[in-house]
Amino acid sequence: RVRGMRLTVRLLLGLVLGVSLLIGAVVLVLDRRLYSRVATEQMQQLQSEARLLATQWTVASQADALADAAGAATGHRVTLIDVSGRVVGDSHFDGERLAALENHRERPEVAAALRGVEGRARRVSASAGDEELYVATRTPLGVTRVSLKTAAIDDVFARTRADILLLGLGAIGAVTILG
Repeated sequence: RVRGMRLTVRLLLGLVLGVSLLIGAVVLVLDRRLYSRVATEQMQQLQSEARLLATQWTVASQADALADAAGAATGHRVTLIDVSGRVVGDSHFDGERLAALENHRERPEVAAALRGVEGRARRVSASAGDEELYVATRTPLGVTRVSLKTAAIDDVFARTRADILLLGLGAIGAVTILG
C-alpha cells in the first residue's frame, strides 16, 4: 500500500511538472514570437496612418489642429514636424508646451524621413518620457510622425500572461484533485 502511494505521488508530481513546463513554454512563445508579430503589425498600422496624414497636411491646414484631430481619430500620438525639425503640431502638446518642444530633426525616425526613407524607431520619448513605437514619413512640408506607447502592447501581453498562468494553476489544481 505504501509502495502504491509513492507511485501515485510520483505520477501526480510528473503531471504537475508537465503542466508547469507546458505553461512555461506557452508564455515563452507568447512573449517572443507573438509579441514580435504584434509589434510589427502595430508598426504597419502606424505607417498607414502616417502616410494618410501626409496626404492631409497641406499649406492651407493648421498643423496643430490637424495633429489633434488625427490623434483623436486614431488614438495614437500624431506629430507634424517642419523641414527644419521644429514641431508645428502635436496631438499631446498645445500652446506653450508645443512651442517649448525641442527640435526633432535628430530623432532617428525623423532624420530618416527627412532623408526620404521611412523612419521607424522604438525608443523612450524625450518629450513624453515613455517608450514608444514611432513611424515617420516625409511630406512636402516636412515629416508626419505617428507613435504608440509600448505600454499599450505590454499591458495586453501582461493580462494574457496572467490569464495563462491562472488557467495553468487551475489545471494543476484539477490534476492534484483528480490525480
